[in-house]
Amino acid sequence: MEDSTADAFTVAHARTLVFGDFRSSIDAAVMALLDGDEALEVAELAGASPSLGWSEARALVRRAHSALGLDYRPMSDEDAQVIALRVMVMEHRSGARSLRELTSWAHDVIMHGSSRRAVERLVQLEDDLEVWQPRRDRVEVDAVLDAFLRETADAVARWRPAAIRP
Repeated sequence: MEDSTADAFTVAHARTLVFGDFRSSIDAAVMALLDGDEALEVAELAGASPSLGWSEARALVRRAHSALGLDYRPMSDEDAQVIALRVMVMEHRSGARSLRELTSWAHDVIMHGSSRRAVERLVQLEDDLEVWQPRRDRVEVDAVLDAFLRETADAVARWRPAAIRP
């Protein structure tokens, strides 16, 4: 399995835990098929309807994960939230998400008290933008986002199966 495919499954799993939506898992399964994986379980997930019921969707995802040797059982809510937040920062950087959407989500979902300093600084950014420094310097904001991305750089890669870890 390609690193990018394993990473897509990890991000999809995190998004499912955080948002309750398994469409990213379908996309990851399609990616695995395009990479040459021929497991029936992966093909079933790739062909699944995004409107499946939660229990049926979860069973498809579990079977595909098992066929690919992926084990996410120890992924905590905090792990999943950090991965989802990394995706949202990248969406913001690409212009697909506003800074306000990003910081509001981080503040409302992750909340204050994270054990990771960069995560806490990003959560605090919402308070700064809302109350303390509404016109905060873009360079300062970018520094907070850069620090978050640096500190959480291994958030996705550490979930790769041992056979493909660097």
